[in-house]
Amino acid sequence: MKAIHNDKYTYRVTWSEDDSEYAGLCIEFPRLRFTKPGNSYHESGPIGNGRLGAMDLGGIEQQRVVLNESTMWSGGPYKTNRDNAWQCLPEVRKKLFANDISGAQAILNKHFRYPDGVKGWFDPNQFGCYQILGDLIVQYESRSKKGISITSPSGHSQGDGKTIKNAIDGSSKTKWCIDKAGRSIIWQAALPEKETVKTYSFTSDFFGRW
Repeated sequence: MKAIHNDKYTYRVTWSEDDSEYAGLCIEFPRLRFTKPGNSYHESGPIGNGRLGAMDLGGIEQQRVVLNESTMWSGGPYKTNRDNAWQCLPEVRKKLFANDISGAQAILNKHFRYPDGVKGWFDPNQFGCYQILGDLIVQYESRSKKGISITSPSGHSQGDGKTIKNAIDGSSKTKWCIDKAGRSIIWQAALPEKETVKTYSFTSDFFGRW
């Protein structure tokens, strides 16, 4: 078997015993292209293998990937198995062979369900939902020399999951709020060229937190 690859297609040539000759196969790699980084899960690309998952929001100078792992789950422990549910299967088979589909479905609905007292999916204290394992932030070397680069060495630049760019609109009334961020918040501004800063100011919604 021989395979030739490039950045868009893969070609595979194999020997066909039935045809007594070589057979070729060409497959085009699927691609997704985005014009800008995502601001929410609805604009991200999901990837994973069933146990580890991620939502890639993209980015050029900075890329954010939200990580998830199958054991990071809210809710609580509960038993969903009905140990004797299988005992109804002979009756279900009889219904199916008699072409009584609705009757078979009614029996399955009665026995193959949550045990008494368990709501599962319908109870957030039992079933719950996936929780964020963490944010993977990949910082690439900046290709732009224009404008001011604002970062947070303390790790608060992501705020509530949205980048700081969403809070910069040129208005002095704009506020950047971080819920439960703690007291040590550090912002760092880097100018593209050496320059004497004449004035600067800080604004906080909470006394003693800057």
